Amino acid sequence: MKITGKNAKLYYISGGIPETTPTWVLLGAIKSVKAPLEKDEIDATTRDSGDFKRYIGGLKDVPVSIEMPYDNANTGFGVVQGAYFADTVLGIALMDGDIETAGSQGLLADFIVTGFDIDQPLDGLVMVNISLKLADTEYAPNWETIEAEPAP
Repeated sequence: MKITGKNAKLYYISGGIPETTPTWVLLGAIKSVKAPLEKDEIDATTRDSGDFKRYIGGLKDVPVSIEMPYDNANTGFGVVQGAYFADTVLGIALMDGDIETAGSQGLLADFIVTGFDIDQPLDGLVMVNISLKLADTEYAPNWETIEAEPAP
């Protein structure tokens, strides 16, 4: 099924992902999100490889960038801004749909806010470009698919 960006969702939890069932808060006032899933390439070429280089996958990374309007009256904006200045962790769910809808899927991970770049164009909204990187916490990044609730 094809999904438009306007139907994708980004949720947060201040303080990181807890072990118990979390209560996710939608960060709705965002313009765009980029989350390139990257993997290091480890050269495994040997003399037995013939005329071709060979690789194995290395460590994965997912540097996230978010573009949102500067709005200090928006609660989510304040949480992200606060996490940047206080060096606190945010639990983030990058979902392709509503986190409570069966079949929605996405990445759940703890992040730190590493960039909070303010852009003040003469002819447009003041925007903030936010950079997130995986945090050093006990919660391992995980790709989740929301399952249907079991029938009573």
